Amino acid sequence: MNGPLVDEALQYLNQAVADRPNYDDAMAYLNLVYRRKADVDYGQSGRCQGRCGCGEEWRTKAMGTRKANEEKKNAGPGGITMGDNGELK
Repeated sequence: MNGPLVDEALQYLNQAVADRPNYDDAMAYLNLVYRRKADVDYGQSGRCQGRCGCGEEWRTKAMGTRKANEEKKNAGPGGITMGDNGELK
């Protein structure tokens, strides 16, 4: 019953990651949707195990990307900054 909704979620989330490769939230949701897909496909042999593997892969990617995004954010200010006396640096 929920199969078409899960497929639609996979379509949109994969498109989001394709458009923005460092989109860690979309990767985390892909993990959850692949796990839901495994629940939907539970009665069909072989398909369930592969879905859980994909979910685990996306979880790992999401964590790595999130860590890289945080390091980039904490690296300091980017662009033009102003000094104490109002001069541009």
